[in-house]
Amino acid sequence: MENRMKKVGKVSSFLTKYIGIIIICFSIIAFFWRDGFAWTTSYTSVFLGVAMFGMGLTIKMDDFKRVFSRPKEILIGFIAQYTIMPVIAWILCQLTTDLALGVILVGCCPGGTASNVITYIAGGDVALSVGMTITSTLAAPIVTPLLVYVLAGAWVEVSFWAMVLSVVKVILVPVLLGILLRTLAGDHVDK
Repeated sequence: MENRMKKVGKVSSFLTKYIGIIIICFSIIAFFWRDGFAWTTSYTSVFLGVAMFGMGLTIKMDDFKRVFSRPKEILIGFIAQYTIMPVIAWILCQLTTDLALGVILVGCCPGGTASNVITYIAGGDVALSVGMTITSTLAAPIVTPLLVYVLAGAWVEVSFWAMVLSVVKVILVPVLLGILLRTLAGDHVDK
């Protein structure tokens, strides 16, 4: 059993150390061999949930307590999310109008699971990143259509409850399960 744990530890260390390169390699392969990866689109929510569970395994309850004791940082991230990105998208659209609505829509969307993964890879504050993702996503059904209307002159319908349910299923529940598992079996998780 101990031998297996050492092998799992080695594989885990390798994946953690080279995750950026692995992601780039798989992205290139998927770009050229689309049919081989087409099946994955049906399981996007599952993959994101697994990634968020992994993020939860890296977070301790004290991390979230620390994050929520400093709401100013979440507020700064929230404001930056809904000002800097939309304005940059709007500026880019002044250069070309062919894809303007799509670019502005993407610029007005909240942060997602990928930002949490990149924060983890970069050694950043994962708890803060997850807190900002949850906050900006919960506000998205109101803020995103409003910003798109102001910047692009088009109204976009977003279902508030569908968005909330998505955040709960894909982000909140997996992260909380990861934190719970870490709390109950922290020594095993660290190994």
